[in-house]
Amino acid sequence: MPLVGRDGLGVMDQSLGHPDLPIYRDSITFLWGHLKSHVYATPVDSDDDLVARMSVAAARVREISGIFESVRQSLHRGCQACITVGGRNFEQLL
Repeated sequence: MPLVGRDGLGVMDQSLGHPDLPIYRDSITFLWGHLKSHVYATPVDSDDDLVARMSVAAARVREISGIFESVRQSLHRGCQACITVGGRNFEQLL
């Protein structure tokens, strides 16, 4: 799955860190899972139907109060734990 960086063109901005870090994977997995639950709630009839559903699902995610704040806090906790252990395995601290 391509990651969208700050430029919005599918290029991960390296200042955000490496996209394979567990803290990124967890956040992306959470958001993608939420989108999929809306997009595939019923069978998809066509490509156009899929695109329309994805647009609606993305709008719904934006409307969820505090969703991005929760993701931000989760990323922050992961970064702090990583710093605390000097870059070693930190997931047990979360």
